[in-house]
Amino acid sequence: MKNKVKSGNSSPLLKTKGFSCHHFYKSICAYSGFWIPHSTGNHSIDHFIPKSKQPNLAYEWHNYSYVSARFNSRKGTNTIIDPFELLSGWFILDFKSFLIKPNPELSSNQKQKLWKTIKHLKLNDDEDLVIERQTWYLNYLNEEISFKHLKKMAPFIALEVERQGLVL
Repeated sequence: MKNKVKSGNSSPLLKTKGFSCHHFYKSICAYSGFWIPHSTGNHSIDHFIPKSKQPNLAYEWHNYSYVSARFNSRKGTNTIIDPFELLSGWFILDFKSFLIKPNPELSSNQKQKLWKTIKHLKLNDDEDLVIERQTWYLNYLNEEISFKHLKKMAPFIALEVERQGLVL
């Protein structure tokens, strides 16, 4: 999502009555890349730069991220990679283990920051999350869902399927 709302944006979307981060993010968690069901999902708005560190950014749109509450809680005040500054292919998905890893072609500094993000958000330590990645991929592989549906509901997995040449 490269179209993150910037401070001072006068987009008609922002002026629309009832605008919410839920709609802007298309219900996709900025940290996990998975759809969060609005009616039953445990969604949250994260202040990417914590209010405690920079209170002046507390009401700035560019500092908001639509996320699952479990990732908001895990992030806390830790510094992680801003998902909107990531380039495609920085995180890779190992389809054998369903673990996320930094792309080995990145600099050591970039890889270190990505490993820190993986650790703080427990992207590989949360067994439910690993199983969820596997389930989305297997549902696609078994043709229970289309690639279009995978792209809508689990965009990170769809990007990795495409990047790794695994599109059916």
